[in-house]
Amino acid sequence: MLISDILSEVFEYLDDRDENLGSPRKKYDLPVFNYPSFLKNIDYYEMISFVKNWCIYYLDDNTEESISAILRSILKLFVARSTHLNTLSIRSTSCEEKYMLLAEPTIFPLIIPLKNLNINCYSIDRLKMAENSPKVNLLNAFVKQCRHLNTIRVNNLSVNDESSMLVAKKLAKLIERQRGLKRIILSRCKTFTNIIIPSLAKQKHSLRHVGFRGVDFDGCCKWDTLKYCTKLERIDMVDCCNLDNAMISPLVNSHSKRLRRVSIYNCLPIRISDKLESWAYRIDNRKRQHC
Repeated sequence: MLISDILSEVFEYLDDRDENLGSPRKKYDLPVFNYPSFLKNIDYYEMISFVKNWCIYYLDDNTEESISAILRSILKLFVARSTHLNTLSIRSTSCEEKYMLLAEPTIFPLIIPLKNLNINCYSIDRLKMAENSPKVNLLNAFVKQCRHLNTIRVNNLSVNDESSMLVAKKLAKLIERQRGLKRIILSRCKTFTNIIIPSLAKQKHSLRHVGFRGVDFDGCCKWDTLKYCTKLERIDMVDCCNLDNAMISPLVNSHSKRLRRVSIYNCLPIRISDKLESWAYRIDNRKRQHC
């Protein structure tokens, strides 16, 4: 699905229905294909970049107002044409107002059917979120509207301050509100794992894959939550640090019958990594014996 096709359609639509002209200038012919209905995955950063470049090239205008207006029109078109998104990725660091478009009442129906959500927390941090903010922010919209996510990926939760703590709490609430989360991946997260890990308890009957990549577990709670995930099949731990015996003991001493794949690479401290690798080896042996 080409975003250029959608943009062409949007601008023809807007041109035909320019409110300043009072009436359509010509008959609007629907395209042969309903392009937005084919759209399943959006990288919102790429979408913003494309619209910005389009405005510069065709309109000689890259003001924030123009870019936001075009984005809003495109997103509304997606909603009007019954686009059912499967995956949304948010990874920019300087587009606060443009992110908030996704939380507008006429646009957030677009995010309701989401199955996969990828969030770079750098972009969320810049929203200057506060508990008493009168404005509905982006994460609040996700918590309220997204109930059917299969996968949540959280990247770069790495700043130890009050704003990041609030982000972590909202992410935890988002995890808890899901009706059947199957996969959670934390990447390059350096803080507040003690807030996110306990939220997995609400998904203990559905969670199948947990991934930790470049995660600092300093101050993290015991992994009792993972111990009670009855359908857990896969655990990945890569380049993680500050693990300790008390933290991992509930998991390595559990007897999960469904667990089939455990991958441990380059974790610290080494003695804990060795213990985890021995446990992973036992899991692997058990799998081979049942083959």
